[in-house]
This record gives sequence, structure tokens and C-alpha cells, in this order.
Amino acid sequence: VVMNEKKYPIYKITSEWKENNTSVSIMFKHHLSYIQKKLLISDFEKGLRQKNDISSHITTTVRFLEFESWCLIWFNHYTFNDHYTDNEILVSFERFVQRKMPGQEALSRSIRNRNLPNQPDENPDDFYCLMGAEDHWRWNICRCEKCRTRGVVTVDH
Repeated sequence: VVMNEKKYPIYKITSEWKENNTSVSIMFKHHLSYIQKKLLISDFEKGLRQKNDISSHITTTVRFLEFESWCLIWFNHYTFNDHYTDNEILVSFERFVQRKMPGQEALSRSIRNRNLPNQPDENPDDFYCLMGAEDHWRWNICRCEKCRTRGVVTVDH
């Protein structure tokens, strides 16, 4: 299968308040403008306040991560390349997992070596958690109504 895979901008949104923090990666079809980032922060903080009953100050940042064809959400990855056949989705996702395996391996080494003396620190920016995506048997393509409404295809794992 030969595909011209489209890659999209992925941003990381990180919020901190009191002793807590959260972050999420979101893929967009285009780069975000300054105003779009401010609106994203406002909406994100509003959702956090409602969901977690937060009354304290929240500090939120939006940072461009990379151009990529797949974006991680909790034990899932999604793509806007929803015009692909199921076979093309699997090929695309396999290629993505192969690209991200060095980051997964760096993360695994860091966790294993965390308490060992004289271990060099690795750059956490090189880490990538595949959340089980490296196990092909976990893959399940989802094209449910929610995915179709969002214009995505999801691979659950």
C-alpha cells in the first residue's frame, strides 16, 4: 500500500493548579493563531473548573509538539485521514508506531533506571508513551458515529 500520508499539527495543552496538573495532546487541521490558542485555553480551563470544581487560579499553556498523522488520547490514537480504507489505516498506524518506538523505548529505559545510581538522564522530550499501541493484537479500528461526527478514525488499543 502506497499512501501520501497527511500530517497535522499537534499541540499539548498543560494546566496546573494548586497541587494538581493535567495535560492533553490535540490534533488540529491547521496551525492555531494566537487568538485560537487563547480561546482554547479559556475553553479548556472552563471545562476543568466544571469537571473538577476548581476555584483557584489555573495556569495553562499551549505548545506546538509536532506534525504527525496520529494523535494520542487515553489508550487510543486518532487521525483525520478518515478517507483511508481499514487496511490503509492499519498500514498508516503501523508506520506511526514504528516511528514512535524509539521514544517508547527511551521512556521504558528511564522508568527502569529511575532508582539506579549513575544512570545518565535522558531527555524527556524524546519520550513517547504508546499506551499499548506497540501490541498489534490490541488494535481495533473505530468508525462509530462519534468518530464520524469528529471527522476522525480511531484505533483503540
